[in-house]
This record gives sequence, structure tokens and C-alpha cells, in this order.
Amino acid sequence: MALNLKIITPDGIFFDGEVQWVNVKTTEGYVGIFEWHTPLIANIQISKMSFKIKEKICNLTISGGLLVTDLHMVRIISDKVEYTSILKEQETKVFDERIKRVSGG
Repeated sequence: MALNLKIITPDGIFFDGEVQWVNVKTTEGYVGIFEWHTPLIANIQISKMSFKIKEKICNLTISGGLLVTDLHMVRIISDKVEYTSILKEQETKVFDERIKRVSGG
């Protein structure tokens, strides 16, 4: 069995599928989630997050939200989520602009 990730926004389901791991920033700091993770409920900060499907790492910008996990699933509820690229030094400015846009600022 794999870890199921579901990301839900007001526009509908942004992502629903099996992943190897999820990395997201909560109000307590970044948390890495694998299958069999201890159940958790946490607030998500405006930040970047990532998850791995097979050999591909997907990077997202998230406007905060709610994280709920159990042993085999991760549910994220957020107002807005966008795909981003792997960040390089010169892309930091673009990332900062995306954070402002996602947060409504």
C-alpha cells in the first residue's frame, strides 16, 4: 500500500493520487510524511511544499491551510495551490512573488 495524497481547494480537487512522501511547512516547521506516519492535524503556513511520485519531485506553492494525516493518507485543504519549478538562486524572486499572489498580498 502507498501513501495517498489529496489536495482540496475551493475550485475542487487539485491533486489525488499515490505518492512516496510529502513535505509541507506547518506552523511548527517543516514535516516530512511517509506511509505509516503518526496521525497528525496541523495548520499549514504560506510556503512551498513538495511530494514525490515515482522518481519525480513535484513542487508547489501553498497559501496555508489544514493538514490531516493518518497511517496511509494525507489530506490538505487550502484556498490556493500552484505548481512551481525546482528553485534556483535566480528564481527566488519569482517564488517570493508567487507567495504574495497566493496569499492575496
